[in-house]
Amino acid sequence: MIFIQLTDMSQASYWEPIDSDFERLVPLELGLTKGSTQSLEVANKIRQFYFDGETLSPTFKDQYINLITNEMFVCGIHETLKLQSASYDNIYNYYFTFD
Repeated sequence: MIFIQLTDMSQASYWEPIDSDFERLVPLELGLTKGSTQSLEVANKIRQFYFDGETLSPTFKDQYINLITNEMFVCGIHETLKLQSASYDNIYNYYFTFD
């Protein structure tokens, strides 16, 4: 599991280990073998989607938080909905945002 420490995120040293092993950001729930072609492809897609294909740095703090939030919450919600939909006809998922 990845924990976010906002105080460290302004330091380049925070980003270097993540960027050098970007594949660690591939959700474990996908069941991909680290180093496999699929896992590397997913890692590249994540980098492109969240970080425009760029090297990680403090300027991407908000995007990184969005990625981690999606992995920690959205993936779990999606998995729960899949499991429940196997047993129930009507499953609803509401998405709320705020500004």
